Amino acid sequence: MSQDAIFVGGGHLRSALAVWREWGLDVALEDAWNDGVLLAGMSAGAMCRCEAALGGPIEQGNHRIQRGLGLIPRACAAHCSKLNISWRRANLLSEVHRGLIPPTLAIDAYAAVLFKDHTLARTVSRTNMSTAHRVERRNGRVEETPRVAVVE
Repeated sequence: MSQDAIFVGGGHLRSALAVWREWGLDVALEDAWNDGVLLAGMSAGAMCRCEAALGGPIEQGNHRIQRGLGLIPRACAAHCSKLNISWRRANLLSEVHRGLIPPTLAIDAYAAVLFKDHTLARTVSRTNMSTAHRVERRNGRVEETPRVAVVE
């Protein structure tokens, strides 16, 4: 709890969460979050804090919805750029359409999001082509709402 920030890199989401839960790191991260420690991460390290996440890659058996730490009440999917139609984005849209995943924050490459008090406060990007999108099912359709990103 003496840290100002904890950074979690990418990797295999399902494996990381299983090990953290076994070792009690999930509780330590929640305590840090509640004490105001900045939790940062990329890819799996970003998705892990949410209620649910859409893992990848398929060849590692990690492409379905994973139960995250639940610190942020929504789902998250990384590497889901609208500019790059990939299996990740297609899988996300399918899972949302089928109602199998809650409203999801899809984060493009080169974009980042900042939460303050459990609320999405800011989206930043290295390019004007990347951002984050809210992806949800409404009236039987999947809707993607982009967040305005500050280019830094």
